This record gives sequence, structure tokens and C-alpha cells, in this order.
Amino acid sequence: MLKSRVVIIIPEPDLAANTIWNELKSQSYFKETDQLFDGSVVYQHNKYPNDIKIIRSKKDGVGSNHLDLEIEAELYIFASRHRAASGTPALLIHPTGNWNQITLDGREKELSYTSATALKFGFQNLITKQEEFDLEEFKVDMEVTHHGPTELKTPLIFMELGSSEEYWVHKKAALAVGQAIIETAEQFVQRGKFQGESFVGFGGNHYAYRFRKHVLLDEKTH
Repeated sequence: MLKSRVVIIIPEPDLAANTIWNELKSQSYFKETDQLFDGSVVYQHNKYPNDIKIIRSKKDGVGSNHLDLEIEAELYIFASRHRAASGTPALLIHPTGNWNQITLDGREKELSYTSATALKFGFQNLITKQEEFDLEEFKVDMEVTHHGPTELKTPLIFMELGSSEEYWVHKKAALAVGQAIIETAEQFVQRGKFQGESFVGFGGNHYAYRFRKHVLLDEKTH
């Protein structure tokens, strides 16, 4: 059993996730352990070796309902591609689940567990990295709940690079998402006693523009 407070998942079939991982490896945030997961080496964070680990999974992120059988964690962060018909370059974050019919894996009318704190940290970090890396052409959005996995009991978030193959291999944007993931994991393990309020929002379109302003403008709103 792999144990870590935060586990970052790099799905091997996901081109964007692999680009993110390749850029992170070049920055020396992690070092190898003697553990294996799905036949690949497990990496641990240099500063938080017992609290943050990164794994490669042979399954796509949306179908990773098996992870709880092999991992004990407080949070999963999935690096992932985002696909949209518009092809708009974007950096995104969201929880998973299917309110009604199955959109992309998972089970009908089933929602994953998530972390409002991690969603807030992650969204703020994506905005910061967009500015830091001068990615003006990339939108930063918080999406509503959609797709799998839905069966995991460990809270999870997806942090994504989109929205077409052209951008899934965009190295600078991939590093921006990767650093946002790392900093979100670090903030999660550093956090003290929760002082804010967590909310569930209903309504709006696929991109949760009605809720993002509350997440960004109110420090205590998650």
C-alpha cells in the first residue's frame, strides 16, 4: 500500500499529463523512491517526502477508480488534458462526477469526493502561473463537476491543460500547470485549522463563472 497525504497522478495515456510530468522532472522537484506503482517508479517531493508523492498510472485519469485499493491518501491531484471543440488554450481545475448521464466514464448520478480547499488553492495557483509565465492567450477557468472517476472515496481534483493537441504539448503551459499542481499540494499539507466556509454551487454553464468571483474575492470562501 502506497501512503502519502497527497498523491499526484500522471495517467500514461494522457498526452498533456505526460508533457506536464516531463517539464516537472526537468525542474528537480522530486526524487525517485524504491517503490513501484503500475510498474513505474514512485517519486517523492524533495521537501515533503512523506507527504507528497507522484505516480504514473497505466489507466486514463477518468477511469482511475482502482486507486483506493492501492493508495492511502488525503487528496489526489490528477494532471490531465482538457478537450474542447473550440480548441481554446486553457488552464483549468474541477472536481469530478456525473449529475445525470455518464459524460466520460464514472457512474450515473454519482459524484466524487473533493476538497474545497484544494480547489481554491489550485484555482488561485493557475491564475498566478498564467501571469508568471506570460500565458495571456490561455484562459483560466474553474469548471463544474463532470466525468469520472466517481467511485473513489479519497477527495480529488483535476488540474488540466487544454484544449487541443497543439496545447497538450505546449511546454511552457505544461510547466505552469505542473508548478500550480506542486504548489497546491504544498499548500494542502501546510494548511492549518480550517477557518473559512465551504459552499456548494448550483446552476450556471460548464465554466463556473458565477462562482469563481466568490472563490477569488473572499479569502474565507471555498
